[in-house]
Amino acid sequence: MPDWLLDEQNNPRHGWITAEYGMLPRSTGSRRRRETGTIQGRTQEIQRLIGRSLRSAANLHSLEKHTVWIDCDVIQADGGTRTASITGGFVALIYALRKMHDKGDIKEFPVKEFLAAISVGIVKKAACFRFEL
Repeated sequence: MPDWLLDEQNNPRHGWITAEYGMLPRSTGSRRRRETGTIQGRTQEIQRLIGRSLRSAANLHSLEKHTVWIDCDVIQADGGTRTASITGGFVALIYALRKMHDKGDIKEFPVKEFLAAISVGIVKKAACFRFEL
């Protein structure tokens, strides 16, 4: 839970949703080293994008004091890892929140809208959903 979410008595003002993103060593054509210690800037920005996207679809006050962590581990990097992480992360979030709600950990189901991600590019001055580089 981020420090700025805590009140004067160290109690959370509302719940939180965050994500961790990482590429497995053989997710690319040649083996890459695991990120240890501090994460690279690109990875950190992707994590922020995923977390912000997931939080935008939920009422954080309905989470009460709970933090939900979504792990996005890239098995094969094919150019769609951000969108796959957002869409897959949302599916995982729905399952986690449903379980929390069914167990009585949260009173109100926090999802206020559904979420999916796509990648769009500009080809010959036209926006294209599926494009080849």
